[in-house]
Amino acid sequence: MDKSLLPMTRAIPVKNIFVKIVLFMMLLCGLIYAVWFIVRPYTAYRLIYKKNPALVELNRARMVLPLSDKCHFALAEFFTAHAAGDKKDEYVRLAREEIKTAIRLNPWYEYYQTYLEWIDKTFAE
Repeated sequence: MDKSLLPMTRAIPVKNIFVKIVLFMMLLCGLIYAVWFIVRPYTAYRLIYKKNPALVELNRARMVLPLSDKCHFALAEFFTAHAAGDKKDEYVRLAREEIKTAIRLNPWYEYYQTYLEWIDKTFAE
């Protein structure tokens, strides 16, 4: 057995404490960012649910019937109806996403496209 390659395959030991601290901080920041990236959408939706319990029921219906264009359209109508105040942009964005999903699920129903155009005209900035 040739042992000349064995020392080359070992990990390089990090002897400098400064390098260890920098690597640890980079790992910690990456972990915090990953947790924030996963948790942030969940907390945003939970805050919306606390204010609007009807949204919970609409979302459950959407989860049970994910291919139902009517569920997505009902959510779009809900978000459009509540698009006022400081959360206006968020609700309009969510309404557009839901109506676009409804259009993808049932492209032959022309009212969905008309409703999307109405959202764009009504909430134009």
